[in-house]
Amino acid sequence: MATKGLTLLELVIALAIWGIISMGVFFLWHHTSGTAVVMLERQSAFERARGSMDALIMNIQMASHITLATDTNDRMQSMVIRARNPLGQLHDYAFTHVGNTLRIGGNEFASNIERIYIVYVPGRRVDITIVTGCEEPIMLFSSVCVRYKIVI
Repeated sequence: MATKGLTLLELVIALAIWGIISMGVFFLWHHTSGTAVVMLERQSAFERARGSMDALIMNIQMASHITLATDTNDRMQSMVIRARNPLGQLHDYAFTHVGNTLRIGGNEFASNIERIYIVYVPGRRVDITIVTGCEEPIMLFSSVCVRYKIVI
């Protein structure tokens, strides 16, 4: 005579296999979702740093007069750039690095910026290094030609 259903032993084995598979799936989901969050945070930090770098480069290229303030380790404290506004008038744009935020004027431009290094090579270029404040810091390097500009 054939019995219908599972025996107790078969039921226990099936539940054990289901538990192992579901825990494995949960572990993989948890691990990969955490990795995805870290990758998104790093991507976001990179985009903010890249935006900061692009803004500094563009404004340095457009400037006729640049005033730099750095500490003894070449870390940027402030940079004032004199350039023409859209109406053609000369205007001063102040960049400051306070805490981990780059500000333009009184407005926050980018956060999660650990350090900004600016090295002025007289009569030649301004070298910029931006370091993000991520778990694994991202470093961006760039150099801008400043020949024919007044740099103090």
